Amino acid sequence: MAAKDDLFQLIKSLEKNEKRYFTMYTSRNFSDGESNTLLLFNELDRMEEYDEEKLKKKLSASKAGKSIVKYLSAEKKALHTMLMRAMRNYHAEKTVDVQLHELLMDEQYYHGKSLYDLQAKTLYRAKKLAEQYEKFPVLLTLLQREAKMLIERKTKDYDEVRSRVHSEESHTIEKLMNEFQFRVLKYDLFIDTRAGVDIRKEELQKKIDEKIAHPLMKSESNALSFHAQKHYNSVYRAYYRLKSDMNKSWEHSKRIVELYEANSLIKDEFSTEYKIALANYLGACHLTKKYDEFEGTLIKMKSIPPKSLDEEGEVFQDATLYELLYYLNTGKYVDALKAIPEIEKGMKLFEAKINKGSELVIYYNITVLYFILEDWKGAMHWANKIIEDKSDSRKDLQHFVRILHLIFHYEMGKGDMMEYLTRSVYRYLEKEEKLMSFERMMILFLKKLPFAMGEKERIESFTKLKEDIEKLKNTHGERSKTGMEEMLLWLKSKIENCKMEKVFNEVSK
Repeated sequence: MAAKDDLFQLIKSLEKNEKRYFTMYTSRNFSDGESNTLLLFNELDRMEEYDEEKLKKKLSASKAGKSIVKYLSAEKKALHTMLMRAMRNYHAEKTVDVQLHELLMDEQYYHGKSLYDLQAKTLYRAKKLAEQYEKFPVLLTLLQREAKMLIERKTKDYDEVRSRVHSEESHTIEKLMNEFQFRVLKYDLFIDTRAGVDIRKEELQKKIDEKIAHPLMKSESNALSFHAQKHYNSVYRAYYRLKSDMNKSWEHSKRIVELYEANSLIKDEFSTEYKIALANYLGACHLTKKYDEFEGTLIKMKSIPPKSLDEEGEVFQDATLYELLYYLNTGKYVDALKAIPEIEKGMKLFEAKINKGSELVIYYNITVLYFILEDWKGAMHWANKIIEDKSDSRKDLQHFVRILHLIFHYEMGKGDMMEYLTRSVYRYLEKEEKLMSFERMMILFLKKLPFAMGEKERIESFTKLKEDIEKLKNTHGERSKTGMEEMLLWLKSKIENCKMEKVFNEVSK
C-alpha cells in the first residue's frame, strides 16, 4: 500500500488552474531564493504515488535539490504554508464567507484610521451581503458594530440605533433561532432513524410522530428564512419516506429544489447543497417512477460545472447512486454494465469524499444488477465488497447481502456447502440481533433447499416461501424490510422457470 503524505495529497487535489496560479504566485511574489519551493512542488506534482526515497533520489540530481533533501521536513512545511497562502488568495472572491471576513477586517482598519465614511460604506456593503445570503451570525456582529459606530459619532443617530438597528438585531436573532429550531428538528429525525436503527419499532414510530407534531411543523409559513424553509421540507421529506408515502416525500423533495431555483444567489453560493437537493429529488422520482422528470434532473445536475473537487465528488456519488437505479428499473442493463468501469475509477478518485453509506449502496446496486442478469460470479464479487466492510454503516445491506451470498452459492452448484454457510450466517445475524422473521425464514429455507427430493417438491417449496414473504410484507413492522423484493423476484423466476431479467422487466412496468 502506498504511503500517505498530507502535502502530496493536497497537491494531487489541485485543479489545473490552481496549479498554474501557484506557479505564477510563487514566481511573482518571491525572489529566486525561493525557487526550492517551486522545485519541490513540481517534483511532488509529477509523482503518481508518494515515495519519499524516490523523491530524495530525484531531488539529489540537482544542486538546489540536494539542499532540499537535507532539510526535507522543513522544506515541505514551507511549501504547504505557501501553497495554502496562495490558495486563500486565489479563492478570495469565490465565497461569501471570505468576502465578509475581509470586509469585517476592512471596517476595523478604517475605524482605526478614523476614516468613518469609508467605515460606514464598508459596513453597509457587508450588511447587504450578509442579508442576501442569510449569514445571520455575521449580520448580528455587523449590526452591533453599526450601533457602536453611530453612537461614537455623537450625532442625532442615537434615535436610529434605538428605532432601527436594535429592531433589525431583534429580527435577525428571531430568524437565527427559527432556523436553529428547524435544523434541530431535522437532525433529530435523521439521528433517530440513522442507518442500523430498526424503524419498525412502535416506540421509534411514536417518537417520529411527536417531532412532526411540533407547532413549527404545522405550516411552511412558520419558517422565516430560506434555510428554515429548506429544513422544514427536509423533515417532511424524510418523515413521509419513513411512512412509505413516497408521493408526499416526492412533493417535499421537489419543493426544496424549487426554493433553491427561486433564489439564484443562494443556489450559486451553496451549489453543493443545491446539487444534493437535486440528488434527493432524483431519489424521490425513482421511488415514484417519475422517470421523465428523473432524466431531466440528472442532466441538469451533471451539467452544472463543479466549483471544487469536493463538489465533483459529491455529484459523482449522488449521480452514480441514482443513475444505476434508473438503468436497473428501466431495463437498461447494457448501459449499467458499461457504466461500471467509470464507476470504479470514480470510486478510487473520490475515495476521500464518498461516504461509507453511499459506497455500500453503490456496491449493493451493482450486486443486484448482476443478480438480475444471473451472473453469479459477478454478483458474488461485488457482494464480497460489502461483506468485507467492517463499518457500522448500512447494516441492513450488510445483513441481507449475506443471504444473497447463500443464493449465489446455491446457484453456482455449491449445495454441499449450504449447511455450513447457512449456519454461519445464522450465527452472524443472531449476534447482530437482526435475526427477524424474514431472515430466519430465508436461512431455514436455504438450508433445506439443496436436499429437496425433486423438481415438483422444489417448486412447491419456492411457491410456499413466496406466499409466506408476501404475507410478511403486509405485516406491521415488516413491510419495508430490505431484500424482500429481490427474494420475491428470484422466487418468481424459479416458479415460472424463466430468466429473472424477464420477470423484473414485467414487474417494473
